[in-house]
Amino acid sequence: MSVHGIGVDLASVARLDRLRARDTAWRRWFSAAERMRCAEAPHPDRRAAEIFAAKEATFKALALAPWDGRVPWAWIDTAPIGTGRLAVRLSGPVAAAAGDRLHIEVSVASDERVATAFAIALADDAAPARDAR
Repeated sequence: MSVHGIGVDLASVARLDRLRARDTAWRRWFSAAERMRCAEAPHPDRRAAEIFAAKEATFKALALAPWDGRVPWAWIDTAPIGTGRLAVRLSGPVAAAAGDRLHIEVSVASDERVATAFAIALADDAAPARDAR
């Protein structure tokens, strides 16, 4: 495996708490499972900020720029795999553009003000490249 890209992001906990109140954006940017994990968390606002920061860091690590189209948050889905770690599943145009060769590792942390995420996209050098066009 080799490093394809690295991404980092900070997300305001207060901003994501306001976003949760806007149902349209909340449903467009977060999967049903992500919304449920936020609702069940001791600090839903912090969990939302961690997930959003993870999505942003993942998109940066994928290095798909220039990206033509809408912001791809719904096509980047996260799930917890341990303390401070998230698994990432890509779908739709993001998965098509990334191809089959990339694996994403994400680490998150937060406090009452800000969440941070670090993502690394690892390329499976043994897998054949897929044309993303």
